[in-house]
Amino acid sequence: MIRFTVSLATLTAAVPLLLARDASAQATELFVASYAHGTISVSNPDGGGSATVLVSGLGEVDGVAIDPTGGNLYWASVSTGLLQRATLSGTGVVTVLSGLAAPRAIALNVEAGTMYWTELGSGLVREANIDGTSPRTLATEAYPAGLALDLVGGHLFWSGETAGQIVSAGLDGGSPQVIISQPQVLGLAVDPSAAKLYFAECAEGTIRRANFDGSNIEVLVTGLAACPTRIAIDPVAGMFYFSDNGSSVVLREAISLSGGAQPVAHEDLPTGIALLIPTPSACVSPPSGLLGWWTLDETSGIVAHDQLSRSNGQYFGGATHVPGEVFGAVGIGSTAQYVDVPNANIQVGTSFSIDAWVQVFDNDTSVRTIVDNRGGSVSNPVGYNLYISYGKLGLQLGDGTTFTNYEGSDPLLVAGSWHLVAGTVDYSTKPPSGQLYVDGTLYYTFTPTQNDSFVNTSDFLLGKSAFDDSINFDGDIDEVELFGRALMPSEVYTLYQAGSYGKCRLLASAAVPAFGGAGAGLLAGGLLGFGVLWLARRRRVTAAESS
Repeated sequence: MIRFTVSLATLTAAVPLLLARDASAQATELFVASYAHGTISVSNPDGGGSATVLVSGLGEVDGVAIDPTGGNLYWASVSTGLLQRATLSGTGVVTVLSGLAAPRAIALNVEAGTMYWTELGSGLVREANIDGTSPRTLATEAYPAGLALDLVGGHLFWSGETAGQIVSAGLDGGSPQVIISQPQVLGLAVDPSAAKLYFAECAEGTIRRANFDGSNIEVLVTGLAACPTRIAIDPVAGMFYFSDNGSSVVLREAISLSGGAQPVAHEDLPTGIALLIPTPSACVSPPSGLLGWWTLDETSGIVAHDQLSRSNGQYFGGATHVPGEVFGAVGIGSTAQYVDVPNANIQVGTSFSIDAWVQVFDNDTSVRTIVDNRGGSVSNPVGYNLYISYGKLGLQLGDGTTFTNYEGSDPLLVAGSWHLVAGTVDYSTKPPSGQLYVDGTLYYTFTPTQNDSFVNTSDFLLGKSAFDDSINFDGDIDEVELFGRALMPSEVYTLYQAGSYGKCRLLASAAVPAFGGAGAGLLAGGLLGFGVLWLARRRRVTAAESS
């Protein structure tokens, strides 16, 4: 059984986005372990309906994790010393590892075929192959409690209950450093869409979050007198879940902190938590605030249609029509090939966002331009330029007096693979803020220092630099969007998770690409008459994490 899962957390821990597919999964499901009864149950995450017990007789079960590609549910039992697994329907229980000293938290890196866990009795943080072979010790920690993985940045987080600390290390346990000192931290969870680490403090009865380096700690929930222990994140719905152990309830609250915490499940001494989210089976609605949207699906002609019918572009230099992440894309292989969009109807204000699917052919060039809207001169530009430099995503902002290249440090854009890239700028906040995203995950945060006007008379160029043809794009570009506001992390994440289904089209007039696949048959059936393209999804399951 394959399911699309976002996973996460347990007394512990949680990790980035677990993605899988399951045709039978029609709605998000909440999995909760009961320490008191030795069970794992599944229920509706909004609290409606009743819970169904999937597995029982597990002893003092604690951590829960999911392998979406294998379709298995993993758990750790403190009292039995076992790491076990079953199918997601609870059948076929198998012991993966035995004889452990009170295993507590568990997390999976399915792509690498490994699993992590903490042992309360031995004070160890450990790793093994996902089938239980080759167990090895990564670190020692008195009473290790929480565990979480940031697979994008390559971070392993754990909490030490005795020392009152959260430690960050590499996925191999190397270079550990204490990033947060707080008493009796139990649960950890990662929100990859916003690059935030959530943690539960039993002693103080709070839920907090911080940057991955431990900075900018925010208090989210207070007054939980019964000891909050576990956290889970749903970045798609923009919700976080946590268990209040002594009061035997699991609650959820919006990541934006609007609406307050609401109870959604009741279990005696709830421990591990995991969320399973069904794969999108159709296109998603575009976020609000669109200024322009170029699907680049055309298979002939020179017009690049704007889905808003405001600013159609034009293909230049023999730019080719190639298969994209969402149907068609534009292929750019020479300095003469690009798309030019008149700028008159798509001027940005003080806040804006750009996103696109891109596939670069190599990462050996200093700069490859994705989108460029700059006037002025190369030394005093006015506008913005979204680009790739040696596999790193960057955004240049210029106000005619100064300019800055805001660029991440990690080369996450792998040549030959499709990636969703996005940049957001928000001058409505004080100070202003900017974010760069790669594949739905927050990649880099910056504070713009330019004046808040990027208006110019130059055209909006796709794949071409406004000043230097030597840094034009070399690869494929698909689904370019421009917004007149800063997108939220959950919105960027949803665009990425939609994958090849993409966004629901607004126009039925653009040429339909003949690239085959499931979408071709649907289009032939006349769905264009309804003004919506239903696109076959080609998701890449790049990582799976949970705990």
